[in-house]
Amino acid sequence: MKKLSKKQALEILTLIVDNEATEEQKKAFFTFIQKDDDVKKKYESMLFVKQLLKTKYSPEKAPEHLRKKVSDIIQDMNWEKNEGSKVDSNLSAVDTKSIKKKYGNEKRKPLLNLLKPARYLVAASVIFFFSLLTIELLEKSSVNKFEIGYDIEEMALSHFNTGDHVSASLASFRPESSQHASELIESEMAHKPRLPSIEGAELRTVMYTTFADGYKTPVLEFYQSEIDETVHVFAFHMDELEKHGKFIRDPEAVKICKTYDDYHVKDINGKHVVSWKWGDYWYTAVSNHNGQDLIALVDPVDPSWNNDNDGW
Repeated sequence: MKKLSKKQALEILTLIVDNEATEEQKKAFFTFIQKDDDVKKKYESMLFVKQLLKTKYSPEKAPEHLRKKVSDIIQDMNWEKNEGSKVDSNLSAVDTKSIKKKYGNEKRKPLLNLLKPARYLVAASVIFFFSLLTIELLEKSSVNKFEIGYDIEEMALSHFNTGDHVSASLASFRPESSQHASELIESEMAHKPRLPSIEGAELRTVMYTTFADGYKTPVLEFYQSEIDETVHVFAFHMDELEKHGKFIRDPEAVKICKTYDDYHVKDINGKHVVSWKWGDYWYTAVSNHNGQDLIALVDPVDPSWNNDNDGW
């Protein structure tokens, strides 16, 4: 795998956020930001701004006068391009005087020659304005990115991509069994979620990690040895989420996940994040699998559980 310099990592940052990078670029980028906090913060900030714009604002139809103005500018530029092509193609066949005679009486061309630099200046000004606005948003979000609230699914995916929840875990255990895992989570983390099982996978690690902004929660790492893949399941106590007040569950997922059998799959830049609710806990699972395929493998360790009772 190719190693990136900081300059190269910054150059492909927007490709990573927009999910347009190659698999090789993604692997190299996420490996790089594990050791570079500056680029990592820029990546998280851009993800935050993108999600904020997506969830907080909806597209509006441009006013008619603006649509007409843009259409007129495009028509003028196309006309100018076509006329320029005619002049270039006939330049060798006519002399300068004939060109002046042919185009000298056209009032529109001299005007366009004057307006052309102005149009480009206006366009550059608009781009510059939005660039400053974006930089300001990024700086503000870097300082306090959770002031407005942060999407749980986005954050879980970010942890999965960067491995932050693993490297920064406050405690990590290798359970001997599901029962042992339950005991560890209750005694060491003061949590009591219902443990899921994943067909064809072993519960390899139980972690207690800081999810964001000081909020700590258990994370279950399942390992599928046959295909060398991992599935990471974040378990959130919903009362604690509400008390914290800065984390946002996907509204569609909240609407759908009412009963024990309900689930929601969210597509984030081509990655599927799966959510469901069991009792007082909200679960968010991230992997390299298709979400529908993953949820088909998930079952409770204890099949006697139902959506109304708490406990193991």
